[in-house]
Amino acid sequence: MSEEKKESKIEETAMEQKETDLVLSRAYKFEGQTYEKLDLSGMEDLTAQDMIDASRYMRRIGFNNMDEEMNLPYALFMASKVTGLPIEFFDALKPYDAIRIRGRMLRFFYSPA
Repeated sequence: MSEEKKESKIEETAMEQKETDLVLSRAYKFEGQTYEKLDLSGMEDLTAQDMIDASRYMRRIGFNNMDEEMNLPYALFMASKVTGLPIEFFDALKPYDAIRIRGRMLRFFYSPA
Protein backbone atom coordinates (compact mmCIF):
# COMPACT_ATOMS: atom_id res chain seq x y z
CA MET A 1 0.00 0.00 0.00
CA SER A 2 1.35 3.40 -0.91
CA GLU A 3 2.26 5.91 1.79
CA GLU A 4 -0.46 8.28 0.57
CA LYS A 5 -3.17 5.59 0.88
CA LYS A 6 -1.96 4.69 4.38
CA GLU A 7 -2.20 8.32 5.50
CA SER A 8 -5.66 8.64 3.95
CA LYS A 9 -6.81 5.48 5.75
CA ILE A 10 -5.45 6.78 9.07
CA GLU A 11 -7.24 10.11 8.57
CA GLU A 12 -10.52 8.32 7.74
CA THR A 13 -10.24 6.17 10.85
CA ALA A 14 -9.50 9.20 13.03
CA MET A 15 -12.45 11.05 11.51
CA GLU A 16 -14.79 8.11 12.15
CA GLN A 17 -13.52 7.91 15.70
CA LYS A 18 -14.20 11.61 16.27
CA GLU A 19 -17.79 11.18 15.14
CA THR A 20 -18.48 8.19 17.35
CA ASP A 21 -16.42 9.07 20.43
CA LEU A 22 -17.65 11.65 22.87
CA VAL A 23 -14.81 13.01 24.99
CA LEU A 24 -16.11 13.83 28.45
CA SER A 25 -15.34 17.14 30.14
CA ARG A 26 -13.65 15.27 32.97
CA ALA A 27 -12.84 11.69 33.84
CA TYR A 28 -15.65 9.83 35.61
CA LYS A 29 -15.08 6.92 37.96
CA PHE A 30 -17.78 4.29 37.94
CA GLU A 31 -17.65 0.84 39.47
CA GLY A 32 -13.86 0.97 39.77
CA GLN A 33 -13.24 2.07 36.19
CA THR A 34 -12.34 5.52 34.87
CA TYR A 35 -14.05 6.86 31.76
CA GLU A 36 -12.66 9.76 29.75
CA LYS A 37 -14.72 9.22 26.63
CA LEU A 38 -17.74 7.26 25.47
CA ASP A 39 -17.88 5.16 22.35
CA LEU A 40 -21.24 5.91 20.71
CA SER A 41 -20.57 3.91 17.56
CA GLY A 42 -23.38 1.55 18.53
CA MET A 43 -25.93 4.17 17.48
CA GLU A 44 -25.91 2.61 14.04
CA ASP A 45 -27.13 -0.64 15.58
CA LEU A 46 -30.11 0.83 17.42
CA THR A 47 -33.49 -0.61 16.50
CA ALA A 48 -37.12 0.45 16.72
CA GLN A 49 -37.39 -1.92 19.71
CA ASP A 50 -34.72 0.14 21.48
CA MET A 51 -36.87 3.22 20.89
CA ILE A 52 -39.90 1.41 22.28
CA ASP A 53 -37.88 0.39 25.35
CA ALA A 54 -36.83 4.02 25.80
CA SER A 55 -40.48 5.11 25.58
CA ARG A 56 -41.42 2.59 28.26
CA TYR A 57 -38.57 3.87 30.42
CA MET A 58 -39.81 7.44 29.97
CA ARG A 59 -43.33 6.47 31.11
CA ARG A 60 -41.91 4.52 34.07
CA ILE A 61 -40.02 7.59 35.35
CA GLY A 62 -43.04 9.86 34.88
CA PHE A 63 -42.53 11.48 31.47
CA ASN A 64 -45.52 11.34 29.17
CA ASN A 65 -45.24 13.73 26.27
CA MET A 66 -44.84 13.70 22.52
CA ASP A 67 -41.28 14.40 21.33
CA GLU A 68 -39.68 11.97 23.79
CA GLU A 69 -36.41 11.88 21.87
CA MET A 70 -35.96 15.57 22.67
CA ASN A 71 -35.83 14.85 26.39
CA LEU A 72 -32.65 14.24 28.32
CA PRO A 73 -33.74 10.98 30.01
CA TYR A 74 -34.57 9.46 26.62
CA ALA A 75 -31.14 10.35 25.22
CA LEU A 76 -29.36 9.03 28.28
CA PHE A 77 -31.34 5.79 28.13
CA MET A 78 -30.34 5.38 24.49
CA ALA A 79 -26.70 6.16 25.35
CA SER A 80 -26.92 3.44 27.97
CA LYS A 81 -28.14 1.00 25.30
CA VAL A 82 -25.39 2.07 22.90
CA THR A 83 -22.50 1.90 25.35
CA GLY A 84 -23.65 -0.99 27.50
CA LEU A 85 -23.16 1.14 30.62
CA PRO A 86 -25.99 1.20 33.17
CA ILE A 87 -28.28 4.22 33.35
CA GLU A 88 -26.80 5.03 36.77
CA PHE A 89 -23.54 5.97 35.04
CA PHE A 90 -25.36 8.58 32.98
CA ASP A 91 -27.34 9.86 35.95
CA ALA A 92 -24.03 10.87 37.57
CA LEU A 93 -22.74 12.92 34.61
CA LYS A 94 -22.26 16.66 34.86
CA PRO A 95 -24.92 18.67 33.00
CA TYR A 96 -22.49 19.72 30.25
CA ASP A 97 -21.73 16.11 29.32
CA ALA A 98 -25.36 15.01 29.58
CA ILE A 99 -26.48 17.82 27.22
CA ARG A 100 -23.73 16.92 24.75
CA ILE A 101 -24.94 13.31 24.72
CA ARG A 102 -28.48 14.52 24.06
CA GLY A 103 -27.20 16.68 21.20
CA ARG A 104 -25.30 13.77 19.69
CA MET A 105 -28.38 11.54 19.89
CA LEU A 106 -30.61 14.20 18.34
CA ARG A 107 -28.19 14.71 15.46
CA PHE A 108 -28.13 10.97 14.91
CA PHE A 109 -31.92 10.63 14.92
CA TYR A 110 -32.62 13.64 12.72
CA SER A 111 -29.67 13.68 10.32
CA PRO A 112 -30.23 12.14 6.93
CA ALA A 113 -28.41 8.86 6.49
